Amino acid sequence: MTGPRYTVITYIIGDYEQVHEIKERSERATYLLITDNPNLKSETWKVICDLRLTGGPFNKVMDIRWNPWRYTNDEIVITLDGSLGVNCGLDDLIDAFDDGYYGLGIVIHPHRNTAAAELEVWASFRKHNGASMQYTYLQIIGYNVERYKGLYQTGFMIRRRTPSVISFNGQVERRLLICGQGERDRLDQVLASATLNMGYSNMRVLWFSERLLESKFITWYGHGNNDVVHQTGLIEPYAFNHPVDVYI
Repeated sequence: MTGPRYTVITYIIGDYEQVHEIKERSERATYLLITDNPNLKSETWKVICDLRLTGGPFNKVMDIRWNPWRYTNDEIVITLDGSLGVNCGLDDLIDAFDDGYYGLGIVIHPHRNTAAAELEVWASFRKHNGASMQYTYLQIIGYNVERYKGLYQTGFMIRRRTPSVISFNGQVERRLLICGQGERDRLDQVLASATLNMGYSNMRVLWFSERLLESKFITWYGHGNNDVVHQTGLIEPYAFNHPVDVYI
């Protein structure tokens, strides 16, 4: 076994997702499934029922997502939304991440690259009333929601335990709390994107496209089922307001 050890964390709250068993494990990895269901079982994940989690389902998911080192002492952690399945050992991703001494690995949004575009979708198509609150909050903190190109998804992240990454995690979580306990759905990606763009543009980031979620490494399933979600076409990847190359 060569290369750094790492922990893969997924989460199922309120039985919203099915358990997607790991198809092939790595000897270098620890696999944790965090839940609020004491009866949840898995053949391939170590299930942890965390009774410290409070609030609604989205609050619990955000609590896990932005506090991964509550569950592991490994320096490098991968967090996965419960709709994502692990197909094989993720050593290649970890080795690329570690060799470049990146602090963060994150997926660039496939269809939109500004906060304004994302919030518009959530406000209209998804009828999400948290969008207007976030729009106002981003204006207050001085974030140009229309012109700043860089929108990232938080369902898959690789993070290294460094002071800057811990600071980033904490700032995103604090901003989520400011924007309302009941509005912490997937809109966390807007606040995470704004936080990263405004205050952490000097962080070394390993960029991924959404092709990662339909690769030999990861499969994306529909929520609560085993139907595979397929890509529909990707726009040019932008990060920190300029085009970037992606690992996948």
